Amino acid sequence: MHGWWLELEGGAAALPVRSSVDSVKCTSYVVKGKRALVVLANFGTTPATVHLSFDWAALGLRQSAAKLSRPALCVPPQKGAASLPTGAAVLVPAATKGAVNSTEGVILLLE
Repeated sequence: MHGWWLELEGGAAALPVRSSVDSVKCTSYVVKGKRALVVLANFGTTPATVHLSFDWAALGLRQSAAKLSRPALCVPPQKGAASLPTGAAVLVPAATKGAVNSTEGVILLLE
């Protein structure tokens, strides 16, 4: 696991996947050379559109062969997307104050 807080300790190079927006933190669970589960959490007050940057060597993946997807989830509720370009903009919702079903993040799978 590469928690978003590692950037505070070791700088941006400490993370294999990074968000382009400061209020959106990225934690990745990496199985080097196979896949990574990428969790984006929006600590801001409004939805944010982010671009991700990848350290392909740290992930053990080839950029040309990598596939990014957004799995459908019940909890937290998330609509699926079978294929996203690795350079695609990702909309990360913000928390809805007082809402029981509030979502403030996105879960992605990189293979």
